[in-house]
Amino acid sequence: WLYLMLFSTIIPTALHLLTALFATQALLPLGLRMWLHGKVKTSPDDVLHASLSPFGIGLLWSLPFIVVAAAVWAVWQYWIGAWGIAALWCYYDLMFALAQSVGSF
Repeated sequence: WLYLMLFSTIIPTALHLLTALFATQALLPLGLRMWLHGKVKTSPDDVLHASLSPFGIGLLWSLPFIVVAAAVWAVWQYWIGAWGIAALWCYYDLMFALAQSVGSF
């Protein structure tokens, strides 16, 4: 039961995070988004826009993921570091001991 309660919330939380990250593109100025939309509409007439507009749209949608991944990496590298791994092992040992005490193992 404990494992189901701990890890059954990971999937919905991850899906909510993905939805929120996709929604952050709406925080960009409307003018920038409409400019990219216009470049996509005119792309059959212009080779440069035909190649750069899909890149711009892809960057628009992937930029929030890149920023969040970079922030998580920076926090892990420069703030948490090696003691974070030790804390995760302590958490694992605690959960394993708890599971043994209730007879799961």
